[in-house]
Amino acid sequence: MGQACSAPDDSDREEVVAIDTAEAVRPLLREDQFSMSVKALQDAFTQCDTNKDNFVTKIELIKACKSHPEIAHLLGIPEHLRDSARDQFEQVFQAMDRDSDRKVTFDELKSYFRQGGVILQDDEPLPLVDWAEIANNAKTC
Repeated sequence: MGQACSAPDDSDREEVVAIDTAEAVRPLLREDQFSMSVKALQDAFTQCDTNKDNFVTKIELIKACKSHPEIAHLLGIPEHLRDSARDQFEQVFQAMDRDSDRKVTFDELKSYFRQGGVILQDDEPLPLVDWAEIANNAKTC
């Protein structure tokens, strides 16, 4: 009738651990830089988004990395995408593109950096000076 099957030997199995791509591919920032301002990240995004549609495509990112080496360094992408670097570029792009729509939004870019352990600091506006209060305090002294 049917053939008898033996259970596979567990000693030959390798444990496969799923790792989120964003965790595996972290932004390669300078060693002394654990934080950056949201404005600096927004400026980098704006330089990449050449058609100003609020998305960065692969083509836009490749062109930005070629013409702005600091952006390539910020994202951990080689500025010259030779054969060996294409895989690294693809991993980084996929890690940034959380919804797999082949374009990266600014929110996806921020998420990528946060998952990479970078502290994004909001740019705090300068405190408003109440000149009337300062003048009143000066009169009482």
